[in-house]
Amino acid sequence: MERDNALTRLHEGYERIEISLIAAFVLLRRLADELIDASRPFLLKHWQSAPRKLAAAVSKARDSTLVDAIPICDFEILIDALQNHTSWLDRLREDKGIRDILIHKEHILQVGARGSKQLDEIDFNWRISASLVQGKPGALHIIDLFPALLDCIAGACGFMDRLYSSVSPVDSYQQGDVLFLTGSDNDIVGFWPPIDEIQTEFPLTD
Repeated sequence: MERDNALTRLHEGYERIEISLIAAFVLLRRLADELIDASRPFLLKHWQSAPRKLAAAVSKARDSTLVDAIPICDFEILIDALQNHTSWLDRLREDKGIRDILIHKEHILQVGARGSKQLDEIDFNWRISASLVQGKPGALHIIDLFPALLDCIAGACGFMDRLYSSVSPVDSYQQGDVLFLTGSDNDIVGFWPPIDEIQTEFPLTD
């Protein structure tokens, strides 16, 4: 009975991780558009006619037509943010974008425990892993989701930092301007602006 209860809790935990991962990628994709939509009045004089979606804003930055909306910010920094700090958006939305696969395409989402150890170690180092699998045998496309999510969060934070710099005389956020997202040691916790060290593994705990 005790073993059955433990297995039940284990499977329930995996299912919750799956739901949380899907929600994280979906909300991060939505954040991209909400962010640029809310920022338009601070960036552009003719903000009503400016793009409301981040992908459209990136397109206009690359074809040099965003200037038509009359910038009221540091336009060079804004263009840099849109052209050079939005690869995280591409990872979410392009042909093999993570969010689009999770929502619109056939896939397998595998969550489980993965163990590894060095030759001189006795015990295995167990951690949670999550893989997004798409395609057919012999042509599989596999994405390790935890590193991908951390990269996307860090990229989004970097983009927001550049966006802030384009409307502020200060080059970057100061200590009092940090948005804290609190959590336990094993949570995915993001900060704006990016911090020097981010968690790369999610170990199993008792």
